[in-house]
Amino acid sequence: MADGRADQGCVAAGAAAAGVDLSRILSELRAAAGPGVAIVAMDYYDPFLPVWLEGSAGRALATLSVAQAQSFNRLLEGIYRAAGVPVADVEGAFETSTFTPLAAGLPRNVSVVCALTWRCRPPPVGPNIHANTAGYWVIALAFVPKIGLGVLAA
Repeated sequence: MADGRADQGCVAAGAAAAGVDLSRILSELRAAAGPGVAIVAMDYYDPFLPVWLEGSAGRALATLSVAQAQSFNRLLEGIYRAAGVPVADVEGAFETSTFTPLAAGLPRNVSVVCALTWRCRPPPVGPNIHANTAGYWVIALAFVPKIGLGVLAA
């Protein structure tokens, strides 16, 4: 990532590595954890959506970014499914593909990423692609349908 933009070579290399390595990692994790331990994976939100704020070129990049995030998530979900691992829908929880404009004209997905990550914050905190406290809460809640509510009581 340079200047808040995804490096296309890095994206391609990461997808290729996931395709090659993730099945092996899941197999080794299952062997180490044993059959009684639940393993739940997650897909990802698109942290690059805020390039939308940079005008028409940024809007085009944000649209491309969502398509790439969805493609990567489908790759991961296929690998997880083949391994029998359920997937928490973080992409959906962050409304990654929802370009519906809000009253201020900003798309919902951009607004959500700005609200739930440090991506739209000025230095020294941002811009940072990682979730903030509210974002991590949303991510945790995306796991609930896969692991049940009992974990919240623990």
